[in-house]
Amino acid sequence: MSLFLLALAGAVIPCLLWLWFFYSRDRHDPEPVGLIIRLFLIGALPVAFVAGIVNAVALLVIAGATCRGTGRCCCCRCWRSASPR
Repeated sequence: MSLFLLALAGAVIPCLLWLWFFYSRDRHDPEPVGLIIRLFLIGALPVAFVAGIVNAVALLVIAGATCRGTGRCCCCRCWRSASPR
């Protein structure tokens, strides 16, 4: 879980810094904060959805490539049924 939080912070913090930088420079006609939040969510939600699908497919591919019933893979639970060597 801590790796997930680290990745989330690494993705969100730079976005917020860029947002603050450009929003602070736009003094004459700044966009409403509600619009900026909506646009951020419109961009972030599809990316999170696609990233979840790509992650799941990658784990299946890795598990299929490494798991041959030997009990040496970490992507599935075959290690429980494999006999210790």
